[in-house]
Amino acid sequence: MEECMMQQLMAQGRSAVGIQTSSPSPAKRAQVDNGVWSQECEASREKVSPKFLEAVQGLEVALSQRLPPPANSATAALLDGGYDLCEEAEEDALTEPDSACGSTEIDEDADAPGNNGNDVCAPTQLDISTTQVDVLPEGWSPLKPADLFPDLNERQVEEPAGAGNEGRTGDVPQGEPLPPAKGFYSEPEDLPKELVLEQAGIWEYWQAPPKYEVSQQCLPKSGEEEEGDVITRFDNAGRLTTLRRKNTEGPGLAKIRRASLSQVTPPTPAPVRPLRQAAEAPVLFGRLLVLEVLELPTELQSASEIGAVAYCLRDEWVRSLLADSAGEASYEDALGVICKAPAPQLGAHVSVQEMDSELAIFEAVVDLVRATDPAVVMGYDIVKGALGVLFARAKALGLRGFPQRLARVEGHSGPSEAPVLASQAVPGSPSADRGPRKLYPPEQVSGGMDLPGRLVLNVWRVLRGEAKLQSSSLQTAMQVLLGETLPLLPSAAMAKRWATPASRTEACEVLLCRTGCSLRLLDSLNVLPRAAEAARMLGLDVLSVLSRGSQYRVEGLLSRAAHQDCMLLLSPSRAQVASQRGAECIPLVMEPRSGFYFDPVVVLDFQSLYPSIIIAYNLCFSTCVGRLQSHAQGISKLGVLEAYEQPNCRAEDLSVTPNEAIFLKRSKKPGILPRMLYEILQTRIMVKKALKQLKGESSEARARLLDARQFGLKMIANVTYGYTGASFSGRMPCVDLADAIVQTARRTLERAVRWVEREIPAAEVLYGDTDSMFVRLPGRSKEQAFEIGAHIAKQVTSHNPRPVELQMDKVYWPCCLASKKRYVGHAWSSPTDAAPVFDAKGIETVRRDQCAATQHLLRGALEDFFESRGDLSRLKRFLRRHVDRIREGRFTVQDFIFHHEVRPPDEYRGQGPLAAQAVRRSGMSWPSPGERFSFVVAQGPPGSRLADVAVVPGDVTGGRPVAAEVHPPLYLDIEYYLERQVGPALHRLFMLVRGPNGQQGYVDVRRWIAEGPRSRRRDVAAMASVGSVFGAKPKGCAACGQRLAPGAVLCTACREEAVPRLLEAMGRRQHWERRLQSCREVCFRCTGSAAMEEDCRNIYCQNFFRKVNAQLQLSTCTAPQSWPPEW
Repeated sequence: MEECMMQQLMAQGRSAVGIQTSSPSPAKRAQVDNGVWSQECEASREKVSPKFLEAVQGLEVALSQRLPPPANSATAALLDGGYDLCEEAEEDALTEPDSACGSTEIDEDADAPGNNGNDVCAPTQLDISTTQVDVLPEGWSPLKPADLFPDLNERQVEEPAGAGNEGRTGDVPQGEPLPPAKGFYSEPEDLPKELVLEQAGIWEYWQAPPKYEVSQQCLPKSGEEEEGDVITRFDNAGRLTTLRRKNTEGPGLAKIRRASLSQVTPPTPAPVRPLRQAAEAPVLFGRLLVLEVLELPTELQSASEIGAVAYCLRDEWVRSLLADSAGEASYEDALGVICKAPAPQLGAHVSVQEMDSELAIFEAVVDLVRATDPAVVMGYDIVKGALGVLFARAKALGLRGFPQRLARVEGHSGPSEAPVLASQAVPGSPSADRGPRKLYPPEQVSGGMDLPGRLVLNVWRVLRGEAKLQSSSLQTAMQVLLGETLPLLPSAAMAKRWATPASRTEACEVLLCRTGCSLRLLDSLNVLPRAAEAARMLGLDVLSVLSRGSQYRVEGLLSRAAHQDCMLLLSPSRAQVASQRGAECIPLVMEPRSGFYFDPVVVLDFQSLYPSIIIAYNLCFSTCVGRLQSHAQGISKLGVLEAYEQPNCRAEDLSVTPNEAIFLKRSKKPGILPRMLYEILQTRIMVKKALKQLKGESSEARARLLDARQFGLKMIANVTYGYTGASFSGRMPCVDLADAIVQTARRTLERAVRWVEREIPAAEVLYGDTDSMFVRLPGRSKEQAFEIGAHIAKQVTSHNPRPVELQMDKVYWPCCLASKKRYVGHAWSSPTDAAPVFDAKGIETVRRDQCAATQHLLRGALEDFFESRGDLSRLKRFLRRHVDRIREGRFTVQDFIFHHEVRPPDEYRGQGPLAAQAVRRSGMSWPSPGERFSFVVAQGPPGSRLADVAVVPGDVTGGRPVAAEVHPPLYLDIEYYLERQVGPALHRLFMLVRGPNGQQGYVDVRRWIAEGPRSRRRDVAAMASVGSVFGAKPKGCAACGQRLAPGAVLCTACREEAVPRLLEAMGRRQHWERRLQSCREVCFRCTGSAAMEEDCRNIYCQNFFRKVNAQLQLSTCTAPQSWPPEW
């Protein structure tokens, strides 16, 4: 502690006992230069009581560590001015205070410094008013210990009433009341400063203290002493003081110092590195291991027997080294098979381990995992085709501890059931009466498989969040993402091949192909590098990035940003969240002016509107001080906080949002949330600039790394608002902040709409949605539309605070606005585009719950209508032509398959949707949560329910090879699809076409579909019966197929033209024979085997249905294969 503080405390003691203190006389001041004053000070210092120095020492420690003063009588008396400085009564009247400064060691046993004049500094430059005060003047209050220790206001503990501690502050022991304070008084707020200086004896700066820059230049460099042992600072008088810490300290003082260390310490700020110095290499996971298991189903065993285990191993360290070195060979993943004898011959590139028994396979798997030590273990369906099968079989065989042997560390390993979380509804609500609701946990990404120390991934579920696929199968993912077709062999077909040693090679090749596809699919979407970059940026683990929601990511950044300002995030309870006031503001979603528009429609949207609003208006949890209505009513509630202490601020330091929420301005207090979002957006801009510079280079790995970084930054910025407004499952919701963001954004969009309609001639705002608006410019060309759109964006941006910016997105020409969030049009991104892009939002062409026939017909009709600029007769011809083709049977079953997600069966009330009923009818195992199930609607007897005719595609004719027909055929219900699926989808859009009178509803597409001629046969194979499929003689005319009398071969009409009709029929047979042969060649190139081509059931392959259709058409051909016919 500085010497000046000791002088203050000694002055307090003198004023308390009634000693008048005067400032040094001019004679004494003259003696200072000669060193006389310093000697007298040291002489007086030796007469000071040791108890006084002990009290001073305790206060020094408290002041330096921002602790309350020590709770003892000496300190309490010293603070209140009632302590005697000297032990003997005759030494009470001291003549002058100490003024020695410099390097002083607070130790009673230290030797006094010498009389060298160089060790003497100037006296204290304070003006001491000599006033003796015995009675407290009116309106004055005594100076409390909290005035010397400002931190006491936050740390003081109020004792309960009746405990004998009324009126006390701090930790003062009972039975030792503080003496009345005398000598020092605080200034009343209602008196001027000059009057206070005249009426009371107080301390006042005689000379202003030095500025911060001057003090930093004067501070000496740290020398031989450690940083924690020396304190150098300027005191209140502007003097440089050095204080050495005492070498020895008691256990009590050390305990106090340890207790004073805050657990909320800000992290050490790391040096900011520019982007060019950042790490350019992606995060490497080490080794990746993919497993696939070949099951051998048995009827009497619950768990299928294990025939083989295929694996694919990748070492990312070696792969990165080979990628960086020029001219080296490319890296190839290691493939291997562990199987029972006899082992197949798979080539030198595959490692084959032959085992004597099934138990030896499990031991080999353990040895493989321990030898390679992978950081990530994965499988496409790790529950039904990899670890889940191994764990179930190991349990059936009694192999205890098998999952634990695959883990890196000790802990619970193996399959874990999905936890059933308690209902998050408020007790007593209707949803709470239904019992606990199952929430899909993060463990679904790992398939519920736990291997402590290793990351377990269920690949299909990871892809479900990365790409929009029609189905969850491996074949669909490979077809959509990589453009490759894989055979789909049922488990029975694989087991049949494994039973024959000669065909085991085919089964192993299929298994190895599945194993290598998982890594290729993840590489195509750059999943693991993006997850690693997001984890490094957010401070999370990779599994949390892949499985947890947006709130978890926002909290990962927000907690660290708040930590830098010594703040913690609030953790409200469920009751607090439920009792919070409901949200009152919603985004602006205008009702569109529905219809078809053949004038240019400019689409403008605000760039990152919600993050920009937060930054521009300093909206944050830490800057919100309540609402105007709450202030007027005296309600101190903010968000989930009931008793919120509202700070007192000036009106010029506050801003009020449109929802009447009050926030501090940035000049008063910068918010944590705006600062975090600003840094995120600026960093993303830097990354995108660096990404553009790499377009001309060949560094693909670095480009993908930068793209992963900017994508992660974009997603975290877009979901930040959701963190503030998650009122149901939120971790830290604040309805006042969320409403302020939404209402401010709404007001911004409303101002932009009014400006456009007022300033742009003939402009018409057709639609507005949250952050975008659609502006129609009648009579303008495409080039003029782009110019006007750029002008609107520039002007609206200038009317808003930075960084709120309106950008021009595209021009629709022409387009159709159906309803909210449902529109479609030809999009032009620049005036120089050669052709537009078909862009649709919310309609059936982009919905995955529709069949392909509806999507193709609707898109084709819209594009034809746009190109013809509204020609209705051309549209009618287009629809009639394609509907007739469908009724004639010129289609494939693939166009009419529905792919719907299903939930667990216990979550449905009653029978559930059509997909769930189709699963029950099929007898198949229930799909996993989130998995898509495929079904079609077949013809049924009159009066049958729709649920009774929903079947899997393989049950209808045209959904399986002809050789697989074993029961009476089922045919697709074409009229159901046309009347219930295709017709309503087309009618919902084309009913918006205006007629000659300007009224909508002029076009009725459903009537056009019903007017078409209906074929007598509803399916391509309607003529074919079970007997005709297997080679029986036809019961109709051999040429045209008409029903004949028993024994007749040709009808009367065909008998007259027998030769031409027979030649025509033979031509059709040859056509379908050639089509079937070409389809089989494609299948052979895919499977590599003619036998495997017959067993393939890949309903997601177009060639599969073309082959089946050719087989059906060929089976209905009644023409003879040779001439003359044997009739």
